[in-house]
Amino acid sequence: MQSAALNYKLIKKIKDERFDVDLINEYELLIHIGARDLQVGVVDTREDRLLLLEDFVFPSLASQEELREVLMQLFDDHELLTAGFWKKITISFKNNRFVQVPEILFVEESLEEYLRLNARFDPEKDSVRSVTSKRSGAVTIFTVPKVFEEWFLGLYPNVPITYIHQSAALIEGVIEVSRRRGDNPLYIYVDRFKLHIIAARVGKLIYYNQFVIKQFAE
Repeated sequence: MQSAALNYKLIKKIKDERFDVDLINEYELLIHIGARDLQVGVVDTREDRLLLLEDFVFPSLASQEELREVLMQLFDDHELLTAGFWKKITISFKNNRFVQVPEILFVEESLEEYLRLNARFDPEKDSVRSVTSKRSGAVTIFTVPKVFEEWFLGLYPNVPITYIHQSAALIEGVIEVSRRRGDNPLYIYVDRFKLHIIAARVGKLIYYNQFVIKQFAE
């Protein structure tokens, strides 16, 4: 799995002893895709318990097509990822092609107009999707490469797939934590190649932004 020819490397794997491959139809598969990394999670929907977490990294790739080729190799080699009988699948993308709009101002027909305020994208290659965050009251509009949509549709034709964006998931998590705190700390998440800064007060989002990290010294 760690051969250089395969262009990916497993960095970390954590597996709960209660994981049972015969119960996959009760599990949710989580897939988080970045430009140079991938995280895989499996959640038991009956107990809302994370049973498996894996972290993979890739070399620098020149295009979405190259990234898909690496992912196809990884999925083919993986013992679980090509299984087609998950209860549900959530796929998250980590990129800078997104924008957040207050739900009260959101108009479904204006997805592309909203996104053009903050990002460049190619309608021929990118699908524009949205996800509503219940806790923040915001709608995150983001892109999903069409080559990935087509691939996942062919890979999981009988499983419901939900697409989300990393920023929406981070904001929702921080807001939930802030509801249980009496103080108002600043939340800083150092990701691979990105720095996320989030501020929330009593369950309300105050600030969110992300910054590219080209080298760790930054």
